[in-house]
Amino acid sequence: MNPQQISNFFEVIRSNKLISSKEISDILANSDLPEYSSKHIGHESPSSNAGKILYALGRSVSIKTALVCFAGPPGPNGLFCLSKGFSNKNGQVFALEGRRRYAFLNWLFLFKHKLTKSVTIHFKRIELPKDKPWFDKNIDVPTLDLFAVDIDDKGSENLYQFIISKYEPKLIFVENSGYRPNENNLDTLEYDYEDEELFKKSMEKTGQYQLLISRCDSKLKVPGRKFSLYIKKHYCIE
Repeated sequence: MNPQQISNFFEVIRSNKLISSKEISDILANSDLPEYSSKHIGHESPSSNAGKILYALGRSVSIKTALVCFAGPPGPNGLFCLSKGFSNKNGQVFALEGRRRYAFLNWLFLFKHKLTKSVTIHFKRIELPKDKPWFDKNIDVPTLDLFAVDIDDKGSENLYQFIISKYEPKLIFVENSGYRPNENNLDTLEYDYEDEELFKKSMEKTGQYQLLISRCDSKLKVPGRKFSLYIKKHYCIE
């Protein structure tokens, strides 16, 4: 799969069909992301599978708007990889981050690599339902082509649900798909949300989204992490 094929890969998606392991391998093998030394074990870095897929998504001509929750520790992370993919086209990447230092240092890292043209990082601790009007003003797009979420932030499940309901993203990239830090901990609603509302409904063919990539090894420095990619059924071709 050459770079042009990768750029057009997410244009036509056949329904009821997972992206094959060979197609995933082709995307990973043909990534021309520069290598960076990851300073954080959780980074979706350019050398990770997750980072390469985010880069490929960013390069796709059909993906012009994206929202990242959350920017996370600064450096060569998932936001960087996605922004790198957006760098040669007109598009907009929004990122939420609730820690001021992380928001600033992420922006600084992207500025250093000349990637801030298409990226807006919002330092904001979202409180729902109070902050619903904030989205109308600051993420003023009718829909999102991509929602990239790292599901490891306890207590954020209402935010994910709100974003998916409001913007009806074409694609949802989920890092830490199926991950449970403590199987005996019942207070993990954000993980249950992905399991119940996305993964399980996709497998049962009862939800709005279907799986394209099912819990692929992210190849982060921290082991055992996986990502999934979902597509809204409306965009599938029968």
